[in-house]
Amino acid sequence: MTHMRTTIVTTLLGSLLAACGAGLSSGRPGYTMSDTVSSEKMPDLLERPDIDTMLDQYERIRTEMRVRLSAELDLAGKWRKPREPAEGLCGSPHSDVPNAVNVYMANWVNNAEIPEDQWDHAQSLFKRITGRHGFGDLQVVTDAPNDHLIRASDAYGGAISLGTKKATMLSLDTGCHPTADAHPGDTSDAPS
Repeated sequence: MTHMRTTIVTTLLGSLLAACGAGLSSGRPGYTMSDTVSSEKMPDLLERPDIDTMLDQYERIRTEMRVRLSAELDLAGKWRKPREPAEGLCGSPHSDVPNAVNVYMANWVNNAEIPEDQWDHAQSLFKRITGRHGFGDLQVVTDAPNDHLIRASDAYGGAISLGTKKATMLSLDTGCHPTADAHPGDTSDAPS
């Protein structure tokens, strides 16, 4: 039994060393054992608009959403951002690509909840606005009386969510985009 364990450990160690020599990902986000893997993925990311372009675009969508929700649903509270945005490394398959980021934009929160009898209108409004800006089908995450959460995603992995329970929240995760300094030029292909 001990000989079998030694053989398995030796085989696994040999495979790991071979992978290191082949330039495979180290398994740690943001780090590689060589540039081979990340250089193959960067052209894919460079087809996307840079992160600054997308942050501007996404904030325009969220502004439209806040204005329309407040006006059409008569939300009494004021919108505020209780926290700062957070920037992080991209997830798989771009976790080892330098000069690419994913931003969790600061949530917009309104202390007023969307009344249950107006939730269908809020959901319809969300679907129309996100659909017009290139987001896909609506995903219902939570649907219970006075407790709702919906989400829609775009082609770049960005996800916008609207939820209400004791307050109303509008959040957005950008998906992975190259930084402006990594982007080769024109970003006019951003959805509007």
